[in-house]
Amino acid sequence: MKPRSITLIRHCESTWSASGRFQGLADPPLSDVGLAEAARLSMRLSNDEMNVWSSDLRRAVQTAAAIAGPERTVRFDQRLREVDVGLWQGLTREEVERRWPQEFKAWLDDPTLGVCGREPWAKVAARADEAARALAAETTATQSVV
Repeated sequence: MKPRSITLIRHCESTWSASGRFQGLADPPLSDVGLAEAARLSMRLSNDEMNVWSSDLRRAVQTAAAIAGPERTVRFDQRLREVDVGLWQGLTREEVERRWPQEFKAWLDDPTLGVCGREPWAKVAARADEAARALAAETTATQSVV
C-alpha cells in the first residue's frame, strides 16, 4: 500500500494579498499572479494521485480547482478557512497600526492573541487539527489540501 501523505498548499496570491490587506474571511479572488501560480501548481501536480480538499473561500477554491483539474473533484470544508482577522479585515498593516496602535503592538508581541475580534490562534489550530484528522482518516492516497 502506498504511504499516505497530506500536502498543505496555501492559496495562491489574491488581489488583497497583492495589495497588503488583511483578508481573513473576506473573499477576494486570485490576482493575475495568483492565477499563474495556480496554473504552475496544476502542471507540477498533474500526475499525482490525489484527492483535493479546500476552504470554501474563493481564493482557495480557485487554487484548488486549478490543482484538481477536470479529472478530480474538490471537497470543501469551512474548517480549512483562514484565520478570522476581525476588525482588521480589508485593512493594510499601516491602517491597523494607526487605528489600533496598542492592540497592534500587543498582537506583534504575541500573535496568538485575539485582539480586535481576531480569531485566537488556539481556535484556528483546533479547527485545523480537527479537519486534518478527519481528512487523514478518509485518505487512501496522496492528498492535497488548499
